[in-house]
Amino acid sequence: MASSSRYLDFFPNWARRLGRYTSCWKVHKPSSETTHAKRCSKKLKQDITALPILVSPPPYNTLYLYLVVSSSAVSSVLVHEEGKKQYPVYFTNRTLKPAEERYQVIKKLVLILIFSARWLHHYFRSFEITICTNYPSSNYCRSLS
Repeated sequence: MASSSRYLDFFPNWARRLGRYTSCWKVHKPSSETTHAKRCSKKLKQDITALPILVSPPPYNTLYLYLVVSSSAVSSVLVHEEGKKQYPVYFTNRTLKPAEERYQVIKKLVLILIFSARWLHHYFRSFEITICTNYPSSNYCRSLS
């Protein structure tokens, strides 16, 4: 499998990044000529143009669902692999509510898995999906038994 670090580094906290821009614009109107608002707009444009282009997966292909957890957001990206390259199919992200921020990591992983399964149900029905994460699931399985 190709390296997944590109997705694991890029997608976490995307909702928090966007929250920074919206909070900046609440204080400084985007139409105002302040340098802070201009910097926020420029940085947002750079972040948006750096997003990978989503593609449609070929039929009968195995898809990979990468799950990422941070303190204030959970993310997932669905990718398909051709040769040694991976192409993103769909991306989901959810900002956690204050009560959800106190969840354990395993509960946050389950939360994003359920959210992704609901949002991407047509992919879950049509493709074989392998779930990938950088958290060791064997530790959680041992603690449950």
